[in-house]
Amino acid sequence: MAFFVDERPLKIDRVHKIDSTGNFLITLDEKLTEEDLCKDIFLQINLDEKIRVYSIEVLDNLYYEGPLGSFFSPQYTEFYVWSPVSKWVEILLYAHGEKEPKKTVQMQRLEKGVWYAKVEGNLEGWLYKYRFFSYGKIRESVDLYSKAVSTTSEYSAIVDLSKTNPQNWQKDHHVHLKNYQDAIIYEIHIADMTGSKNSGVEKKSTYLGLIEENTTGPFGVCTGLSHITELGVTHVHLLPINDFYTGDDLNRDFENHYNWGYDPYLYMVPEGCYSLDPSGPILRIKEVKQMIQKFHQKGIGVIIDVVFPHTFAVGELSPFDQTVPFYYYRIDQTGSYVDETGMGNTTASERLMMRRFILDTLIYWTKEYHVDGFRFDQMGVIDKQTMIQVQKIIKSINPSAILYGEPWGGMNVAPRFGKDDLGDTQIAVFNDELRDAIRGSVFVVNKKGFAMGAHRKENRVKLGVVGSVQYNAKIKGFASNPGQSINYAECHDNHTLWDKNTLASKADHSRKWSVDELKSSQKLAAAIILTSQGVAFLHAGQDFCRTKNFNGNSYNAPISLNALDYNRKFEFIDVYEYHKGLIELRKAHPAFRMKTVDQIKRHLIFLNAPKRVVAFLIKDHANGDPWDQIVVIYNANTEQLTFELPEGNWNVVVDWKNAGIQTLYQTSKKVILKPLSAMVMFR
Repeated sequence: MAFFVDERPLKIDRVHKIDSTGNFLITLDEKLTEEDLCKDIFLQINLDEKIRVYSIEVLDNLYYEGPLGSFFSPQYTEFYVWSPVSKWVEILLYAHGEKEPKKTVQMQRLEKGVWYAKVEGNLEGWLYKYRFFSYGKIRESVDLYSKAVSTTSEYSAIVDLSKTNPQNWQKDHHVHLKNYQDAIIYEIHIADMTGSKNSGVEKKSTYLGLIEENTTGPFGVCTGLSHITELGVTHVHLLPINDFYTGDDLNRDFENHYNWGYDPYLYMVPEGCYSLDPSGPILRIKEVKQMIQKFHQKGIGVIIDVVFPHTFAVGELSPFDQTVPFYYYRIDQTGSYVDETGMGNTTASERLMMRRFILDTLIYWTKEYHVDGFRFDQMGVIDKQTMIQVQKIIKSINPSAILYGEPWGGMNVAPRFGKDDLGDTQIAVFNDELRDAIRGSVFVVNKKGFAMGAHRKENRVKLGVVGSVQYNAKIKGFASNPGQSINYAECHDNHTLWDKNTLASKADHSRKWSVDELKSSQKLAAAIILTSQGVAFLHAGQDFCRTKNFNGNSYNAPISLNALDYNRKFEFIDVYEYHKGLIELRKAHPAFRMKTVDQIKRHLIFLNAPKRVVAFLIKDHANGDPWDQIVVIYNANTEQLTFELPEGNWNVVVDWKNAGIQTLYQTSKKVILKPLSAMVMFR
């Protein structure tokens, strides 16, 4: 056995077998230097062919803290790229519109594996790529740290970011959020909100179309931005708007080229397919800023979906792999990419430069675009230390930032950062226990939930009511405070609540369900979400019984199926008004937004109730609420019931038909509970 670095033999000190599968640990007699890592390293066993050695974990010793990316000034542009395994790196500079490089610039290797070049002159509008020579192969790639790109992300672009700022951008600020519990989040897709034929929006399926004002649809219902502001939510959660591989800049035909965007390519660049003109590197950036600015003017925060656990592909289709092969991904002992995500690859967030990339991306969107928070796709696959650093750094920049994600692990892998890891962090997670209690299993479509009268769901609903905190010996959950629980019944994944309940009703052989009953179930689900402690989360169109024609995974289905059909808003206007009224109630009354476990234990008491009924009392001006006592009742039975109330006269503000903050009528002693309904009353 022999070891070579650029044909220079190195003495092997010892070889140690580490497991029964043929894996060995080789210890050299001398340490490899930083310069050695960019050389050709081979292991030769007996007289067999030499085996190339790839540097991966050892590269963490070359952690680099300085600038990365391109930095423009009218006099010169500086370039920094981290590629410690490359023997040489070149910048290929292209005049706009040209296919062959006009200049090729050799980069200088600095310490810690970073390469640097300073190119004199005004390069504004020029395009570039990097060319690397690593592991005996020439590789070309756009800049991993690209801030702007050409059409289809073929080239990185050099831009003056100051020219991407809309008027009065310096006066734009993050939306203030005192506590996560104060957020009411509305999950939307750029194209879905405006892409239907009846949206009344001129610039359909675009960043600027989303902020067209005073748009209306069938029978005058508000659409797009006007719909969102009318509903009264505090934050919009945008499905991925960073550059994703299946986004088609050249063909904005969303009937044939639609995608949710969970296939990331470049992380710091806005996706071009939602831009009015993706051929201009500056325009899409400015449009996103205009969009965020308009939401902020309406008092609405903007949360963006980020997908760090995987990329669209590896190798030549991954700027990560082209820049530093294999380093940014989890690799098993056979040299294969580990698939914990279902996408064929998993990024290695625990590696220092990958962790840095995640942090740099989030910092950039927070500072440059003024976004108000992040939703982490497959967050459970990201390591705990990275998520803790994310919280520390982003909250230091914007104390109002809201951070949340999916707490479940990868394929056959336990979560690296799941519910059990939250501790006292300011990171929230999706509460799938409450989701399944309300709607039934997301995987078994004929399984009913509490909102359709399922058996033995009361305790799970109660757990959701208290924000999944440690309430007592029987009602105890994962959260150390209610702000860690994102309460929801529907999101972009799986069937819409309406479709799920419709399928469950068709499979129910015990009775026949009417449309009115399904509407009641939709209202009951909303009442649970919007009167429970924690963070309320709604999927766009849930408020008017959105359907996707029973497609449970519409990530690449046509826009005609995915876009919001505003005819349904008119058809189900009573359901919409009910959601709107519940949102008004939640915003007006802090009793539904308590901050601590102690508050919840002191002020919230569950009342004795029959089967399929959950009832509770919120007392003593909870969390400074103007109402002294509030009674909330959820009746999941399909028949009418009589419920005995606590002593006194009660002002009803929510019943089976209406919701809001105005007294509908008064009652005392007993109240009739309509089937599949909620009631809220105060005194």
